Amino acid sequence: MYLIQLPAHLIEKLKDNKNKQIEREEELNTKTIYVATELHFRQHFGTDLVLAENAVSLRVRKNETGYKLYSLVSQSFNVPLHRMRLWTFIRRKNKTLRPDDIISSDYRPVMNYVIENLDPSVPVIFYLEISDAPDDEAMELPGFEYFPKRTTKQRTAIIFFKCYYPETSSCVYVGKLHVPINSVIYDWTPYIKQISNIPESSSISIWEEIKHERLDEVNLYKTFLQAELKDGDLLIVQELTPVMYQYPLPTALLYFKQLFSIYKIVFKCKNDEKETFKEEMKITVTHNVLREKNSQTHSS
Repeated sequence: MYLIQLPAHLIEKLKDNKNKQIEREEELNTKTIYVATELHFRQHFGTDLVLAENAVSLRVRKNETGYKLYSLVSQSFNVPLHRMRLWTFIRRKNKTLRPDDIISSDYRPVMNYVIENLDPSVPVIFYLEISDAPDDEAMELPGFEYFPKRTTKQRTAIIFFKCYYPETSSCVYVGKLHVPINSVIYDWTPYIKQISNIPESSSISIWEEIKHERLDEVNLYKTFLQAELKDGDLLIVQELTPVMYQYPLPTALLYFKQLFSIYKIVFKCKNDEKETFKEEMKITVTHNVLREKNSQTHSS
């Protein structure tokens, strides 16, 4: 039997091919997911709650069990298992992206189910809900004991809130509430004011973010069920004050209209494509205004 010594460059090429094969198999068997907490929600100033690229990305196996998924997220965020709960985000028919359902934490494979049942054009995003309960090192499994019960008799929904501030023309995330769906919305206004840092004596308006470009005012004297509010819905709160109308965008309604009338446009020079300038403009901008902005950019 003869042993053939392969040239060094051929050995390196075989190793490289083997590594590429392993990478391809890994790519086929794993999936990038994005995990967002309320901290990410607070740093997001557009519509919806978060963008995938601003969340934490993790690589998981497509046949991962619920327990393994929870363990990975627990290690990545340094959160005890008994204090966390994972929700899937879904793209609704109205194109909004909302938390929808709780992921099971048992030993059944959940990732395949998640991937198969979500819109393939949307990144796989999870909302990591963290309980404020004290740490208990004796608890090792996520049993959701520290979260509001979700029984059929006392059905609750998780509702998210943003607050609009006309003085800064900004709409920011302020918190969430677990509410019984048969309770009257008005009865929850003290809690809504509290998380929004609005004085208890102040009047407020509340809108639901139905679509990216549409807000509907919420009837505070209906129950959450009657108002058709469910898990993952996003409400916009605003304190009503006498001075609000001195600001350019006094209400959340006007703010959202403004938000969707502005486009960021990149202009390129006809004779030199490397020469560009960016400008934010309303869709109602006139040709004369555009020409003036262009001349100002090139004269500076």
